Amino acid sequence: MANQLKVVLALKWIRQNEYEATVSVTTTDSCFVEGDLKVGLPLNTVGLPELEYLTFSFSHTGKECGQIVRTVSKTIPIQFSPAKPTVTAYAVVNGVILGIIVPRQNSIQSKIFYSEPFWEERYRDSRVAFA
Repeated sequence: MANQLKVVLALKWIRQNEYEATVSVTTTDSCFVEGDLKVGLPLNTVGLPELEYLTFSFSHTGKECGQIVRTVSKTIPIQFSPAKPTVTAYAVVNGVILGIIVPRQNSIQSKIFYSEPFWEERYRDSRVAFA
């Protein structure tokens, strides 16, 4: 059984071209362990040069997991550039993308973005099995 994770991206202007990006991911059980939030695409993923990508990594360990829903947030500074006016965030569990946020507006000026339910056909063969 594969879970889809809800991803929320909030941007806060600091000064000039500096922003603070907060990515929040809602996990569905107690076996999710958060990792790092980094600027860049997940492994084996291709992106557009016009977008800034953030990847929030998780691992899923254990066989007996409590059905505890919790939201995990991390913040990272990013630079705004007219060449990269849009930010996208991924939630990656054990190397598989299980959540993504694509802003509805094409501007970093938007404050908060919410994910839609996400599961692409190309990931069906590489689902993470949760025991």
